[in-house]
Amino acid sequence: MSRMRTKAKVLGMYLSGKFHCDACSTVKAKSSAFQRKTNDPAKQPNEQMFLDTTGPFKVRIGQRGRLSILFLFGLSDKYSSKMLFGFDLEKSDIIRMFEDAYQVCNGKNLPIQNVTMDNRGENLAVATFCRRNNIRFKFTPPDTPKLNGVIERGFAIRLEKAKVLMKNANLNATSQSNKIILMEAIKTAAFLYDECP
Repeated sequence: MSRMRTKAKVLGMYLSGKFHCDACSTVKAKSSAFQRKTNDPAKQPNEQMFLDTTGPFKVRIGQRGRLSILFLFGLSDKYSSKMLFGFDLEKSDIIRMFEDAYQVCNGKNLPIQNVTMDNRGENLAVATFCRRNNIRFKFTPPDTPKLNGVIERGFAIRLEKAKVLMKNANLNATSQSNKIILMEAIKTAAFLYDECP
């Protein structure tokens, strides 16, 4: 039994109660808790930023209706929950969006100090940019949205606001499923949420 408890601890589980066989112990095992919140809250804007991408969104672009794939990039501030975002054709274009956001923040005299992002290939260029510009950065494991929750909630909030805007505009189901209209609704929702007082 102690061997099973040791094995469960290594796997990030703990056993509760008394069990008599390995099968019962495995079934009754519970996952260990992990820290979702940091102990040090942000005290000023741009002190702690979260970077992520979502998509792909399949969109018809141009007059001929050529099908393209777009990704939504976001950079969210932990202090204010405000978000800078943009659409682009490749995930690797996240570095361009981050460089633009860096310039905007420096122009407002609110330099980016810390960035948390998942450890995906597209973020390696961002990490290099952060090293060059003395920005601290931290990687979270890929496919762990709970550890990058600020930006994940930011995407969800803006997407829900976009759906509400489309519903209030009395768009039919075909128009609501049109990705170009959805993207414009997301832009509008983000403007209303992030830019308006």
